[in-house]
Amino acid sequence: ITGGFVYRGQKHPELQGMYIFGDWETRRIWGVPVEAEGVGERREVLEPTVRVVDFAEDHQGELYLLDYDAGTIHGIERNDVTQDQHRFPTRLSETGIFESVPDHVPAAGVLPFSINAEQWADHAQSARLVAVPGAESIRLHSAAQEIEGSMFKRSADFPQDSVLLKTLSLDLAAGDPTTNRKIETQILHFDGREWRGYSYAWNEQQTDAELVEASGKNQTFEVADPAAPGGKRVHNWRFASRMECIRCHNPWAEYTLAF
Repeated sequence: ITGGFVYRGQKHPELQGMYIFGDWETRRIWGVPVEAEGVGERREVLEPTVRVVDFAEDHQGELYLLDYDAGTIHGIERNDVTQDQHRFPTRLSETGIFESVPDHVPAAGVLPFSINAEQWADHAQSARLVAVPGAESIRLHSAAQEIEGSMFKRSADFPQDSVLLKTLSLDLAAGDPTTNRKIETQILHFDGREWRGYSYAWNEQQTDAELVEASGKNQTFEVADPAAPGGKRVHNWRFASRMECIRCHNPWAEYTLAF
């Protein structure tokens, strides 16, 4: 966490009296109102942009953010919200990734792929897809290249709006593939600078999956297993929060995890 100032400027009256501070890792900037002997509820005031190493204040009380990556100084400006014509897909069927969601058949141009070393996923099996927009390509480098305006390097360049997808399924009777059920589909979307992670939870009917809330969630499944006491065991499943996703899926690795 990078500490800042209590805002005393005039440009943003809604920030008056709020302590402004930032997060180095996620680049988020938050504010909390200072109330008597304590502070109020935290809220996000800036979208992730600057890897803030310090804050500064001018004579009018306006704040400036110092960016470690590019060595630049940034002011705070209001951005008016415009109507977005593209509603974020809250169901897997709304993403356009699949021709048939229930059958897990990808749309034209969306390709399945496999990896050399499967991650242990607590008995779950994985199916993976990759999609890039239009006729664009993923560019691979023989050595990691510097990212403009950033302290990081990367060994592959994906086009903006590329998607990586993994669907995890579980046998509800151990060792019996006829009892296999899709549990979760994880999507990584590349916004042109960062990969952002989203999880979708499959419904009981196995016809679609719903977007999991940003904080993630937990769910339990009963699995028939002769090796367990009483022939059954409770399987605890964690749908990762979006913050949990970026703990691993971030630029530090210098390549895109899962591909």
